[in-house]
Formats: sequence, C-alpha cells, structure tokens
Amino acid sequence: MFTLICQHLYGEQIGEYAVSQSIKEWNQNAFLWGVQGYEFLIFHRFLFWQSGIMLKSYTERFASLELSTILKAIDDYRQKKDTPVLRCYRLGLECRALLKEETEPFIQYGLYMLKQAHPKEQELSLRNKIETSLDIIMLRYLTGQLPIEFDMKQIFPKDETVQLEIASLYCYLLNILFDEKQELSVLLQATEDARKTCGMLNDRSTLKKSFFERMERGKEYKRRLSSYFRGINEGDAYDYANTYHAQWQWPMEDTTSRTDSYMDLFESAVEQSKHLLMNQKKEL
Repeated sequence: MFTLICQHLYGEQIGEYAVSQSIKEWNQNAFLWGVQGYEFLIFHRFLFWQSGIMLKSYTERFASLELSTILKAIDDYRQKKDTPVLRCYRLGLECRALLKEETEPFIQYGLYMLKQAHPKEQELSLRNKIETSLDIIMLRYLTGQLPIEFDMKQIFPKDETVQLEIASLYCYLLNILFDEKQELSVLLQATEDARKTCGMLNDRSTLKKSFFERMERGKEYKRRLSSYFRGINEGDAYDYANTYHAQWQWPMEDTTSRTDSYMDLFESAVEQSKHLLMNQKKEL
C-alpha cells in the first residue's frame, strides 16, 4: 500500500523549502500529488462496492518504464500546455524517484527478513506491514502525531484545478505510452477514488484494523485487509526503521553492509530533492 504518509511528509518538507526559496508559481498541491506518483491509479474502483472499468493495471505498466520515458512524455505534453501545476507535478515525480531509490533496498531487506520469520505469510501483506509501520514511525518521528490524528485524505489534496490537469495529463500519457485511450471523466474519477479510499483508511478508533485482524486470524490470504490500516504503533518488536542501526545489505549477496536507519535514508532523499529543486528553480 506504499509509504503514503512518508511520501506526504517528504513532500511537505520539500514544499516548505520551495516556499523559503521564493518560488513564485509553486503549487504545493500539485507537488504532493506528484510525490505519490502514478500510484493513485491503483485506487481506482478499489472499494468492493465500486463498479466500472479499473485503471489499477496501469500502475505496474508505468512502473515498468524508465522515469526518463515518462518525463519526456510529460515534457512533450507541456509543449502544448505548460502550467505551474504540470511543472510542480513533474518535479514531484522526480523527487519521489529519489526517495524510492534511497529506501527501496532497505524495504527489500526488511521484506526478506519478515519472509524468513513468517514463511506462510503472503509477500503483499508483509510489504504492506513494513510500509504502514514506516508511516507510523515517521509520522511520530517528524510530527509527534499518531496515525489516529492524521487525516489520510490529505495525502491526495482536494483541488479541482490540480485534479483536472492531472487527469488530462494521464489521458495523454496512456495514449502516448501505451496506445490506449481513456475518457477524461474516468481519470477524474480515479483522482476522486484515491481520496475516497484514503479516507476509508482513517481508523481513529482502531476498530477497523482490529476487526479485520480478528476475521483473518489463523487464515491465509493473498491480501490481508488489516495490513492496509495504520495502528497506533507498529504492533511488534521488529525494528522496522532500523533505529538501532543494525547491519543490513541488499541484495543479500552484497558483501558491503550498511547501518543506515530509514530516517537517514529519508533525510538523504530530502537533501537530494532540495538540490534538484534549486537546479530547476528557473524552470519552475
């Protein structure tokens, strides 16, 4: 389910820096959508009572492409229509890639370790567990908040102008990159579904997570619904963020060990993104 809160907090930090650098046409909402990447498509028709065509398969197809291919297509689109929304969204995608590059090896190592400890558990649920735990930890670390105090809907900000421009952009990208056409209304629906689904992940009483945990106890599932909810804490003793700086490596056959915590990797990505922003300041 991705490190949704981590990516949001990451976007907030970079956005604050952008404002401090007096970037006149900075659009924070567009940037926050950008740092979540094209994954908003996975939430389209995600809830079981929603019907209609689903766009989630495009998420993997975008992931299979080089970032440079996607950015070039966006730049081609901007030749006809260039706005602060598109520029900030594009930068958000680039910054998201920096965070992923820094943290994905760490997450893969954690996934390997959890698979060793829970061999019967499905990989998707274990990865969800890692990513939601990192969300809990980083929210506490950076803001002092608990997940029950955080509105998940803000991950995809409500902004009709931004959502319309993103929907229009993705109509173009699906056509250019995959030779497939989708109606603008369907892409707009995907942006709204992302907000609705994140809203459903709000669990201020923690009853939702507890309910699904009871339902799933002793059973095997490809996708444990309980793993999508963020509890008050991580719920077990595993050091998900490596706060004690234990050695790790990825790939496992790598002979070079590292001791970085997730916080170290996160902060490294923030600094890289600040440099990227300054290099593109004139274009923004």
